[in-house]
Amino acid sequence: MDNYIGKIVDNRYEILSLIGVGGMSNVYKAIDKQTGRQVAVKFLKEEFFENEELVRRFKNESKAISVLNHDSIIKVVDFNITDSEKYIVIEYIDGVTLKEFMENRGKLTWEDTLIFANIILSALSHAHENGVVHRDLKPQNIMLTRDGRLKIMDFGIARLATASQRTVTDKAIGSVHYISPEQVRGQSTDGRSDIYSIGIMMYEMITGKLPFQSETAVSVALQQLSEKAQPVSELVPEVPKGLEQIIMKAIEKDPDMRYQSAAEMRGDIKKVRENPAIVFETAEDLSQTKTVMMDAAPKKHTSKTKAKTPKFKLKISKKLLLPVMAGLAAAFMVSAAVGIYFIFKLSGNPLLTNQPDVSLPSFVGMTVNQAKTDGDFKFEVEYVYNDEYEKDIVFSQTPKAPRTVKKHSTVKLRVSKGVMTSELPNLKNYTRSEAEKVLSELGVNIAVETEETKDVVNGSVIRTEPADGSIVSSGSLVIVYIAVDPTLQNRTVPNVVGCENLSAARKAITAAGLRVGSYTLSESHDPEGTVIGQTPSAGEEVPAGSAVVLVVSSGKPKCPDCGSEEHTVHPTCSVCGSKEHTQHPSCPVCGSLEHKKHPTCSECGENAPDHADDCPKVAPTPTPTPTPEPDSEPTPTPPDEPEDNPENTGGNVSEPEKPKEPEPEE
Repeated sequence: MDNYIGKIVDNRYEILSLIGVGGMSNVYKAIDKQTGRQVAVKFLKEEFFENEELVRRFKNESKAISVLNHDSIIKVVDFNITDSEKYIVIEYIDGVTLKEFMENRGKLTWEDTLIFANIILSALSHAHENGVVHRDLKPQNIMLTRDGRLKIMDFGIARLATASQRTVTDKAIGSVHYISPEQVRGQSTDGRSDIYSIGIMMYEMITGKLPFQSETAVSVALQQLSEKAQPVSELVPEVPKGLEQIIMKAIEKDPDMRYQSAAEMRGDIKKVRENPAIVFETAEDLSQTKTVMMDAAPKKHTSKTKAKTPKFKLKISKKLLLPVMAGLAAAFMVSAAVGIYFIFKLSGNPLLTNQPDVSLPSFVGMTVNQAKTDGDFKFEVEYVYNDEYEKDIVFSQTPKAPRTVKKHSTVKLRVSKGVMTSELPNLKNYTRSEAEKVLSELGVNIAVETEETKDVVNGSVIRTEPADGSIVSSGSLVIVYIAVDPTLQNRTVPNVVGCENLSAARKAITAAGLRVGSYTLSESHDPEGTVIGQTPSAGEEVPAGSAVVLVVSSGKPKCPDCGSEEHTVHPTCSVCGSKEHTQHPSCPVCGSLEHKKHPTCSECGENAPDHADDCPKVAPTPTPTPTPEPDSEPTPTPPDEPEDNPENTGGNVSEPEKPKEPEPEE
């Protein structure tokens, strides 16, 4: 199962489903829980985390799109590039790629091709004006929404630079069927490389096929360098001539022969849309022809479509007709004469003069003064800094040689101003954007490194390498060191769950720029002292110095009453609830639970609860007989008439006591 689906990234983006798989990244559909909107989250694959070049491209994509704001360029919502996770959040586009649309249609009409090209060029013009060159334009990187809008995406190998900057690792980057020849060679690129890619796309839209195809990518790349594409009109005869000229000019091998800007190409597309019959001047026709404006061919009437005749005819008398026709003829002759005069006398176009044809040589490699000694041509000179050609050397010309042109035609020369050298200014305390702007004007390549310090404001320049005051030339590398306040930067929480003791966990947390907060003990089957929980979780991004709360194992759970590990709740008596015994004591005599010792007789000691107070084994105490008075004679009880003792009825009969004799008187 996918590890991302169902996950909430940074407590904000809930990943719903996988919607795209690429070579270096995967794209997921997600919900932004803060706004409730659908977004797309692009994750760099983990196997590329250690690949510095791919990580650089991934960072570059987020930077490139973030500086752009155009309806036809996909927008960045958020991005996060850390050691543990690398993703970009972009707007979610519900639609299909332009490639899928083209494959479904087979090929597009030339009208639709012009519409799509116009929109793409509008977006590219905005990107180029902001210093962003896409360098990987292809139908797969353009989305077509369900409501008919286009969105350019995937700026992974885009270049944020001025025209004089180069990226050393950009050799042969891009999709081989759409990249420009200079990309195949590993040469520097600019906006004209994107124009080449648009030309290839337009060719594919109209014809339904790519101009260069082969079984291997290497073969296609070689075709890009040397072969000329088959003319569009040979595959689609009905395509307007002006549109074919636009496409073929865009895919010229030499960047100088292409459109020099997206705006220029867009201007010609507008002309074709307004007048499909237009024919442009070509490089061979430079200074020979002007743009020809042709009316659309009149429609021929067939038997099915007869020309409509007006219901009423305007009648003009013959007397008036002749003067009117004469006046019109005279006006035409005058205007024609004036027009011809201005064309032949005031126009500087060699085609309209009686100039002979001459052969145009190559001026590249000459000094500008040497080139100007050729009196057959007029020259327009543009001076540009160039680190490949020495000062005052011609490095480009338009038109290209060799070819035949009219004598005194104008040739545009681009002449090197040499390597631009400048004194590197002191950029300390500049913001990063301010420093990059200054260095871009010097024409140097820029590399940015970060360094932790509290001595310089976070995000500002600490120093440069070479140091300020050094003499640098255009094209050289300047490293800018940007301050990073360690107290303001986010840190990745390490995983300390499983550490054998608190000391080991504290060491790992401190090394990550964080601190240990409070910790609690919790019973666990893990050994005592082992870390069994942490907050925040491992991998989360938190500000430097944040506290990490830990949960530490106190060992196996024990009985709180007796300390036993065999049970956690002490057993109790089911009768009285006492924890001192589990079986309530009972009477050994009668089994009663109400007393532990059976009651016994207080006289005999036997278990006789029925006679505890009246033991049958003990004789009752007799009632004493009162002593008779001395002056009276006792009347003895006849022995044969004993008195009945009611207490001894039916029991043991004891003999009566003998009467005592009276003591004699003295």
